Amino acid sequence: MKNRSFYRGIIITVAAFTATLALLIIGLSQIDTRSETAQAASLKAAVLRAAVTCYAVEGRYPPNVEYLQTNYGLTYNHDNFTVSIHAFADNLLPDIAVLAKGEV
Repeated sequence: MKNRSFYRGIIITVAAFTATLALLIIGLSQIDTRSETAQAASLKAAVLRAAVTCYAVEGRYPPNVEYLQTNYGLTYNHDNFTVSIHAFADNLLPDIAVLAKGEV
């Protein structure tokens, strides 16, 4: 009888530990996802600010991301994000896309 309750206690302890560990891993992955989303939003805002600054200074929007990097000091982590600008005309705000490398 004692052995049975002893083993039941061990099983309950291992199950509780496993459940706690699983919840911790899920929570950490959600934090990482939220952080990446926030970084992408911040980068998109920075690209937009640089594009608007370019328009204010030069009277036209930038033709591509490289132009903003060269002339307006835009920097970002190329290993984590892809930034694209699709310009339609010099006087129209271009489409700006920021994607995490896993989304490409």
